[in-house]
Amino acid sequence: MNGKMLVFGIAALALALSACSGEDSGSGSGSASTKATFSLTDAPSDDLASLQIELTSVSLHEQGGASLPVFPSSVGQTLVVNLLSLRGVNKLLSSIALPAGNYDSLLVSYQSASAVDKSGNVLTVTPASGSVTINFVPVLQASGGAMHVEIDFDVAQSVSAVTMGPGGSVSLNPTILARLESSGVKHAEDFKATVVSVKPMAMQVTLGGGNLAVTVVSTTVVEAGGTSTTGSATGFDLNNYVQINDIVELAGNYNAATAILEASRIEVEDGLSGFSGPEAEGVVVGLAASQVSVLVLDARNSGLSPGSVQNFSVSASTSYQYDDPYAAATFTSIGLGQEVRVTGTTGSPLVAQQLKLRETSLRGGITAVNAGLNQATLNVTSIEGVALASVPGFTNPVTVQFSGPIPTAVTVGASVELEGHFNRSAAGLFDVGAGQTGVENETAEIEGTVFGVTTSSPIELSITGDGISMGLPNPSTIKVVLTAACVIIERDSGTITPISSSALLAGINSGRYAELRAEGLYDPATNTLTASNLRADLP
Repeated sequence: MNGKMLVFGIAALALALSACSGEDSGSGSGSASTKATFSLTDAPSDDLASLQIELTSVSLHEQGGASLPVFPSSVGQTLVVNLLSLRGVNKLLSSIALPAGNYDSLLVSYQSASAVDKSGNVLTVTPASGSVTINFVPVLQASGGAMHVEIDFDVAQSVSAVTMGPGGSVSLNPTILARLESSGVKHAEDFKATVVSVKPMAMQVTLGGGNLAVTVVSTTVVEAGGTSTTGSATGFDLNNYVQINDIVELAGNYNAATAILEASRIEVEDGLSGFSGPEAEGVVVGLAASQVSVLVLDARNSGLSPGSVQNFSVSASTSYQYDDPYAAATFTSIGLGQEVRVTGTTGSPLVAQQLKLRETSLRGGITAVNAGLNQATLNVTSIEGVALASVPGFTNPVTVQFSGPIPTAVTVGASVELEGHFNRSAAGLFDVGAGQTGVENETAEIEGTVFGVTTSSPIELSITGDGISMGLPNPSTIKVVLTAACVIIERDSGTITPISSSALLAGINSGRYAELRAEGLYDPATNTLTASNLRADLP
């Protein structure tokens, strides 16, 4: 049977599914089936530090036929994920062989949604569970080759009526897109899998209902038996470190064209290099001689509550490790505000077996630049979306150390987002890796029930709504310009359908829509918002 190899993934909640050929060489050859990858990504919300959901199922619907389960691969399996932790990454979810045919929609179901605001307050999410149907326009055709389907959970467009502070709440009406890609490389966030076959420079692992091909390159870090090596080591053979049925944690770059993961790290969970047990992620908000206090933003499989501060005991047996690139760390490497993943035991007190020091996102303004030292001074406004008031004792401003020449975007007065680690190269520095600098373009949004078409070529709309994000009163009327790059969707309760600009114009003129929401860059001089995306809601 001809078909597609599907990899599903979530980005920002990156959910990836990969269907493999059955070959274990890592070459991706020898199969007539199409590899299709599904991943979930996120457009973040400026109001929240965490939006956690428990993914319960994903299924693909064949046009005129039945549904094909994508996730879970076993009864009762779920995935708990903080959508806001997946900026720019994909989380591989499952690999399945997709039979030949046309598929018209994807159904995503979730439960137990919870949110945390920037001050660490837990917000009630309503509704806390639901399902969303994402229509493929055009249909997804499985007829051979490789394909990646990125499931984009747009948090900014999914939340409304946000009331921050103790006892606060937020309304959740998920806006999810599905983008088809047959080429390109996506960074896959670390995930766990079981090894099914091994070769000197490749292996296959289970991923949902199928297998995923993994290759080793010279820079791949392999950690097993309490030692660390790379693929460039003389005489390297993966068989010496990884065995069939081993549980491994993987990260790397997923190639949509070949459906192969090029591993940046392979960690064997043997209790020496990798550890098993409940995990949680969050920001360090307190340090003591034998304790690390963490504001939980992603509960993962720990059962801990997002928004809670948990105290983890550490000892001489606790393992510390930097991620991306991977290297050994120590307790003194941890700084207030550092994002960590804690692998620990249940019970009281919580005991940390391992702390992974993850790339941490700082947002703020540049106040000084020292080109000679490749350093800049950053006045931090938030850490991983968390307000500084939630990290008592944090020293501000921060001295930022770049690995090379300072990027041109980093100038005095610029608002930037930087990703890196505290205390990595030297105490008191925040080390930023290559390519981990971004200039913040402040996006604005307008949402309103009063709207109309001003011109149809080019497309210009007028929308009357809340102008607070643009420094305008509520209500305000602004001009909204749609370019060819603008993504337009129609939302009807729990169904999302991409539409063309001509369909949007026809719908507006016929009174089809109850509300429009546009997001993009606002120019106060012309009172114009150039939309990057627009959502049209049916009554």
